Amino acid sequence: MRTGSITSSSVDILWDIPSGNQTTYFRTFQNRGSPITVQVGDPLRRTFSGLTADTFYPFEVEACNDWGCSTEASLSARTLTVVPLPPAPSNLRQCVANEPLRIYCLLQPTELRWNDNSSDEDRFELEYTMAQPNVVPFDMGSTITTVQILPNRTTYGAWLTSGNLCYFRIRAHNAAGYSPYSNVLTVSP
Repeated sequence: MRTGSITSSSVDILWDIPSGNQTTYFRTFQNRGSPITVQVGDPLRRTFSGLTADTFYPFEVEACNDWGCSTEASLSARTLTVVPLPPAPSNLRQCVANEPLRIYCLLQPTELRWNDNSSDEDRFELEYTMAQPNVVPFDMGSTITTVQILPNRTTYGAWLTSGNLCYFRIRAHNAAGYSPYSNVLTVSP
């Protein structure tokens, strides 16, 4: 008896028929609840669903025939923890000279700042694109550059070419995936 696929709300249990055995059906249980019968010839598996995330569950399987059922084989499995997507960073902005905790802002590089609204990101992904005629920023046909930024950072120095209008956006990443994007910031060096 072994586990197959495990999610935050289900566990697959699989088993084999012992060789030379006269088993005609199996009874499966979760926490000794009501048995579900699985016939020999069917796939020897049962998916227990509707389970709670991050919880241990006991499972049992009995081999049965006309004379009765065997002692159950058992195992415990834990459902996966649900990790929510991180919230999007907010207030993506260009540093200004009178911003708190900043005496001055350098002209080069252009310093970008944002609010980190997540406590469990493993990185940020900053994207930027230069203005292109007849192309909507971050849309098809737009050339996008991506920069990976360490977690818990809220600044980035972007070196811009004079005269090029740039668009920036940022998102957080954790074990569940990517957050929505922040606001789009337009910077004219």
